[in-house]
Amino acid sequence: MATAVAQIVGYVVLSTVMEGVRRGGHGQRGGDTRRGGAQGDEDARWGFPAWRWAAGIGQRPGRHARHALYCTINLLVSAAVAGAVVQRGWDGLGALEGWTVLQWGARPELGLRAAAKAAAAFAWQVAAEWPWHYGMHRVPGLYRAVHKLHHHNKAPVPFDDLFIHPLEALGYYLLLYAPAMGVVGSMPAEAFAAYIAVMGVCGVLDHSGVRVVAPGGAYDSAEHAQHHAKFECNYGFPVAWGDHAAGTYRTPS
Repeated sequence: MATAVAQIVGYVVLSTVMEGVRRGGHGQRGGDTRRGGAQGDEDARWGFPAWRWAAGIGQRPGRHARHALYCTINLLVSAAVAGAVVQRGWDGLGALEGWTVLQWGARPELGLRAAAKAAAAFAWQVAAEWPWHYGMHRVPGLYRAVHKLHHHNKAPVPFDDLFIHPLEALGYYLLLYAPAMGVVGSMPAEAFAAYIAVMGVCGVLDHSGVRVVAPGGAYDSAEHAQHHAKFECNYGFPVAWGDHAAGTYRTPS
């Protein structure tokens, strides 16, 4: 339960912060070429879809009719799956190990092992995401039937990252949570938590309308904004290594 609540609260808080940053005049280039917070297709009220619906505000102008419903469902399901995966691991039925952070002082090798497992999970996600996302665009009929929903907004803003078809979301969860189910071997719980935190933060930043670049350029949120603007490029998440290898990378403009 704690894991699910932490994921929901963390998502809403970070998305709210990024919405404030974007509206404060820090809109990105690289996909969304309109500077500042003014998109021209929204009002100034808080954007969390479920809140807008409950408060009777309605959809943000320009958003899909199922935007609030799908975003809310996907957030709740994702959090529930994360909580179930962690609980299953703690119950000794899955591939997670118990928390070892308290043992790091006496056994520093445990910390190194946790870091290595988190890195392995990250590498798995990078390797699996490119063909999954590429297939969503290229398999006949799949884009129109499923993935097109996510591309309804050419310049996504906070709370748009979870606007995906629920069937696509369920498939993606198999990729996202696979490291905790044994794809990288047994995994310390804190390594899984770090991995999920990185994936969640990058997902929000990629759809925030704000350009965030990691030191050295290892991560650039504008790469995914470019994907939304141009469609046939930059399929990788959270980094574009697969696109560089496959020749589908396009530098954010």
